[in-house]
Amino acid sequence: NDSLDSHNANGATVYWYQNSQETLAEVLNANIQKKSLLSNRGVRQQNYQVLRQTNKPAVLLELGYISNPTDEKMIRNQLHRQVVEEAVVDGLKQYFAS
Repeated sequence: NDSLDSHNANGATVYWYQNSQETLAEVLNANIQKKSLLSNRGVRQQNYQVLRQTNKPAVLLELGYISNPTDEKMIRNQLHRQVVEEAVVDGLKQYFAS
């Protein structure tokens, strides 16, 4: 992830590359922020191979940083993982319904 070994990096980041991916990234980020306790690191355009070499909607989700003690506790918590999972699923439903 993008924490660069920093114990201060925390929260959720949604990456996109192609302009057609930006709306998906924004919808997912909004749902994650609405439903989870992860801090908002925002939606960012990045030139990652996994995002640029696709012709389908694609984003990369960073859903916490194991290098951060608070995020690590959340990542290890089953209820937290379920809430984040539901936020992502709800975001996908919202995106594909529009």
